[in-house]
Order: sequence, then C-alpha cells, then structure tokens
Amino acid sequence: PMKSIHRFVIFLLLSGAFSTPEAISQHKFEFGVSVEPLVVPVNFGTYVEHGQGIYDINGRGKVSQSGSAYFTYWPFTSFGISLGVGIRNFRSQIDYIIPDPFVESVESVMEGSYPFTAKALGPSLSVLFRKEKWRARIGLSAIDLFDQQYISNASISGYAWISGGEVIAELEVEEDAYWHTIPSAYALLHFEGQYDIFNNVYVKCSFETTVSGQYPYPYTLVISGFSPDTPPQSQVLNDYTMKNTLTSFSFGVGYVLGFGKYKRGRTEDDK
Repeated sequence: PMKSIHRFVIFLLLSGAFSTPEAISQHKFEFGVSVEPLVVPVNFGTYVEHGQGIYDINGRGKVSQSGSAYFTYWPFTSFGISLGVGIRNFRSQIDYIIPDPFVESVESVMEGSYPFTAKALGPSLSVLFRKEKWRARIGLSAIDLFDQQYISNASISGYAWISGGEVIAELEVEEDAYWHTIPSAYALLHFEGQYDIFNNVYVKCSFETTVSGQYPYPYTLVISGFSPDTPPQSQVLNDYTMKNTLTSFSFGVGYVLGFGKYKRGRTEDDK
C-alpha cells in the first residue's frame, strides 16, 4: 500500500540524516534497498491505432510502485557490479464507447472496459559507476508476472442501420481481450541515475524498457464498416492493438549500507 511505502521513504531519509559521516563511496561492498513510489508508464508505442481512429479507444498504463534489494561489489573505487532482486506491480486500463451513429444521446451501440493488474518479481544484474555523490547504473532484469487480474473476451458483433430498404450504416466489431495471451514476463533494460543526499541515502531517477523480441498482442480491437461520417463502403475504421511491451520512468529513494575497505598504499587503478 502507498502508506507503507511513504513510511519507508521517511525512514530512509531519517536514517541518512542521522548516519555516520563516513562517505559510502569508500566501501568495497554494499547492501542496498530502494523504493520507487512513482513508476510512470510511457504509453506511446504500447497502445497503437493502425486504422483511421474514427472511435476513441482509451488505453493507458497507470502509475504503479516498485522496490528492490541488491548487493554490490566494487572491484575499483569507481566501477561496481550489482546483483539484486526486484518486485513491482502493474496497472493498466482500456476503455471505449461506440455511440449510435445517428443519435449519440441514446444508449451506446457497444462499450468495453478492461482493467489489468499484476505483481512481478525477478532478478537483476547491473554495472555501476560512481564519482563523489553521483552514480549511474545500467542493467538487465528478468521479471515474471503473477496474480494477474483481468477480464477475458473474444467476440465478433455486427450492427446495421437501414432506412428505406437501404443500409445507411453498418459496423462489425472484432475484439480479442486477453484471450490467447496475457502479459506473463518481461526482460527489461534499465538506465538509472543516483545522487547522495545524505550519507547512506540517495534519490534516484531511472528509465526502463523491454528488450524482448517478438511481441504478441494481449488486446486487439478491429472496427470495420461505414458510418454517416465516412464513405458508404466497408472499410477499417479502427485497428487498435496493445503490445506486450513496457516503457516507464521511475522516481524513488534508496539506502546503502557499506562495508569493507580498500588496502592502503595502492594506486587508484589498482584498487
């Protein structure tokens, strides 16, 4: 829950404020934890309209949260290798309404609402660079989704409006929502920047994106036919897909506990 995450963030900040003044950059080994109260998805490229977009289909990922724990070994003072495990949640939503083509104030022809939630857990491997209070991290993680909650549907529906014995509008709606496939795993590439605000405590901003190969489509919606606003011939009005991809920015705070010293008398390059 968000309240628990907020309490943990406050704890990290207070821990750093009252920690010992020894700089964490002098340690050879580190154990750390971090939380990201804001994981903001980038919906561009995941929810795509290939057709004319006659009807509005609103698909978007929602803000979620994540956390991680990791162990880092610094063979050199400015270069480290980290192994960790992360947990996060996912939330998304797809909504649409197809109004009556002649009288929009009456009951809609068809509408849909498809929420999706899940949790995820998996390992990560990263390399880190540090200089004074700044750090940069580049890494890969493989996470498996579990506890997926969603609505599954596969249907084809047809509608026609006739006046004077002539078809003046018709629609065919083909929908496939989490029927053949659902998001179950991601391989993610991470880029992260950190800044030490206290001894042992840092703030962070990161970017992550999927690096998997072919992406199935957990959700597709194809609307064809014609309406009073289009030429009177069957055509694709909407061709909407949700790709099984993920791109997001995250903002959070972390805590590092360092130990181990470099041997004195050695040059910086030998540490």
